[in-house]
Amino acid sequence: MERLKDLLKEKEYWTTKEAKNLIEIEFCIKQVLGMKYQKPYVNDFRKPSVQNILKKIRKSRY
Repeated sequence: MERLKDLLKEKEYWTTKEAKNLIEIEFCIKQVLGMKYQKPYVNDFRKPSVQNILKKIRKSRY
């Protein structure tokens, strides 16, 4: 992992495609990482869970 960090520090900005190619070439790993080409989604801790919503609906029905 340290070697990868050092390689990534050589360049200020990497595209996902460039990083994927670097990993494939340097570490002989192909498609194992499952990289996504999107912005990571952050879970909102204030959002109620589905279980809690269902419990409230069930309680209100009976």
